[in-house]
Order: sequence, then structure tokens, then C-alpha cells
Amino acid sequence: MSRFPQNTEKTLRAMYRKFQKLDLIATDPVEYVHQFDNLEDQEISAVLASQLAYGNAKAIRSSIKKLFDRLQVGDSVHFRSHFNKPKETERLLKDFRHRFHSGSDIVKLLSLIARSYKEYGSVFNHFMCGFSRSDENIESALIFFLNDWKSWSVSFQSRAFNHFLSSPQDKSACKRWCLFLKWMIRKDEIDLGTWTKMSQSAQPMISPPMPSQLVMPVDTHVHNAAIRLKLTTRKIPDWKMAVEVTKNLKKFEKLDPLKFDFSITRAGMLSSKTNET
Repeated sequence: MSRFPQNTEKTLRAMYRKFQKLDLIATDPVEYVHQFDNLEDQEISAVLASQLAYGNAKAIRSSIKKLFDRLQVGDSVHFRSHFNKPKETERLLKDFRHRFHSGSDIVKLLSLIARSYKEYGSVFNHFMCGFSRSDENIESALIFFLNDWKSWSVSFQSRAFNHFLSSPQDKSACKRWCLFLKWMIRKDEIDLGTWTKMSQSAQPMISPPMPSQLVMPVDTHVHNAAIRLKLTTRKIPDWKMAVEVTKNLKKFEKLDPLKFDFSITRAGMLSSKTNET
């Protein structure tokens, strides 16, 4: 795509000024990740929160809050405490449900996070084993990471659980994983930059991907805005669309194309009759 409507950049920057505000964080699942100071808790809570980020926005936030309350994570209890007691965790989540996912699915998801911690030390370290500094974006690393999780979960995969494992290999837009990576890699008033902080204590030090290597999390609101702003010619929100939108946003913010994600999504949510994401 070589040309944009004259007002594309103007509209993007106006949305950014209007909606990139910390007081709007309560409309986003990242709100619940911000409550943790411990870096491991930020990372694990971000995996869980991002994977529940589908459907009605109000229901998403309600489910995440309910999940974290049930897991009883706080000053003296960390998410890692659930790694070695699946039966107790399943009891705590016995009647938990978010759309087609149950508490049992969350326990299984925690088991994959636990194995990443056991074998690599963190989700960050695991992801970085598939990443090359020369990669255009995070696609190859995400495929590597999810292929491991798929192979580890063969015994308990189901149609519902496999929703957690959607990969660029499947042509999925991978909105929820792109959202997780945005939270971990970018750092501003909304995104936490957790992996940059984790990398500083790693031995040897491992630098996370750059913000320019992220891929846009494409949900309903981003999809509609991208078409309206001529950021994509594609009609189906798949991985190719996510990459195309990202490349076109780089024409306005080369080093940080996802700078516009939160404001685009808020603009769509607050002006829409539905809060589906």
C-alpha cells in the first residue's frame, strides 16, 4: 500500500492524544496485571489475562478479576505457588468459567507455564530461545514457543483448550498472544515492559525483542479502524492482516508501531454499541 487518506496520520495522532490515558486502563485487561509488583507475577498474570481477552469487554474484566481472586495471589502468595498443587488449584477454580473455558482449562494452562519455568526459568527465556535479533518480527519465536506448548499438551488438548494455542502457523491473527507480548515488551503508562526488567537480572543478560518487532493485536475494533483508515486491504482478520497493519503503522511510528494500539481500541470500544473484542 503506497498511499493513505490525507487524514490517516492526523486521525491516529488525535486518537492517541484523546485515549492514551492511564485513567482508561480500567477498560482493558492489562489493569489486572498492573496490580502485581513481582515480575514473575506480572508475566504469569499477563499470560492468563491475555488468554481470557476475548468476547465482551466487561465480561473479560469480570472473569479475570474472578480468576485472580480465586487464585488468592497477593503479597505473600505468588502464581508460582500453584505450579505444584494442581488439585488444590482445580478446587479453587471448580465453578470458574469464561465463555467456553473452564477452571480445568486454566489449570492446564498453568501447567504449561509451570513447565516453561521449570525448563527455561520463565516464559521470557522460553520465548527467546526461538527468537533471532535479525527477525523482522516475533512470528518465528511465537511459532517456536507455541509448538513446544502444543507438544507438551497433547494428552489434554481439546477444541476449547486449543484456543489458547492459536499460532501464526494456523493463520490466526493471534490477537491475545500479540497483546501479551505488547504488555511485556513495550513500556509506557499502559504497557509494563516486564521483559526488559527481567532481562536486566538474567545471566547472561538477554535483550527482549524491540517494540518495532511486535505485531499489532487485531481485534474487532482494530480490524474496523484499519479498514476505515486504509491500513489494510484485507477483509479477514488473520495473521497477514496483523502484519500488514503493523507495517503500515510503521510509516507513522517506525520504531514503535503499536503505540497506537490502546487508543485505537479505546476509540472503537467507547464509540461502539458493542464491546466485543
